[in-house]
Amino acid sequence: MVAGYTGPVVPFGVRAVEREVTGQAVITQPLFTSGLIGSQVRQALDQNTSDRIAIETSRRVMVQNVANAWNQILVSRANAVFQRDDVRAAGFAFTGMRIEYKAGLRATLDVLISEEALRDAELSLLAAEHDKCVAEATLLRVIGRLEAPDLVPGLPQYDSAGNLRQVENCGQVPWAPLVERIDGLGAPGAGQQAIPAPRPIAERPAMAPADPAAPSEAMITALPSAPIPRTASPAPPPAR
Repeated sequence: MVAGYTGPVVPFGVRAVEREVTGQAVITQPLFTSGLIGSQVRQALDQNTSDRIAIETSRRVMVQNVANAWNQILVSRANAVFQRDDVRAAGFAFTGMRIEYKAGLRATLDVLISEEALRDAELSLLAAEHDKCVAEATLLRVIGRLEAPDLVPGLPQYDSAGNLRQVENCGQVPWAPLVERIDGLGAPGAGQQAIPAPRPIAERPAMAPADPAAPSEAMITALPSAPIPRTASPAPPPAR
């Protein structure tokens, strides 16, 4: 867009000079692009497909991590149950060994060995409880629920959006938003559709220890492989 004005040079020759206002609009359109536009379109579609494949890959890795963490929880809970039974059996054996020792049927070494077996069973139970807590915390971490407010009630959470609003306009001149709006008048709108989440967002879990696994809780042996809707881009247009 070109605009101009021709008029008098005040105060000289006010009556001797004619006034003239001109305007001109120029539209530029290339006649021959040698396939450049089609190539850029195909490049954009390929990049979009690559990005969507990366999203689907991240989703599958997330699902696999959740499945592994869940299976580890079930294994740790079952192991803890077995270790409790082992501690109970070792305690009965140690009690019987002491009774037999008082009756003169067992030596001191037998009692010490039985007590050592009991202590080993108790240490194994502690290790199993530790593994169960770690597995539960790992599951919370992979689903994004092992945050500071979950561990410390009432702790304020970091507000990334508020921090962005504070720093995004630092150093800008007052008329910068107006210039950005004018520059974006002729820009094409984005046609990207949002990819829906595969499942609703889970509620915040409790950090209390869970009960032993119920018989209905089964291990995950198969993972969903079908992509979520709108993760596959359309085929690129044929070459021109």
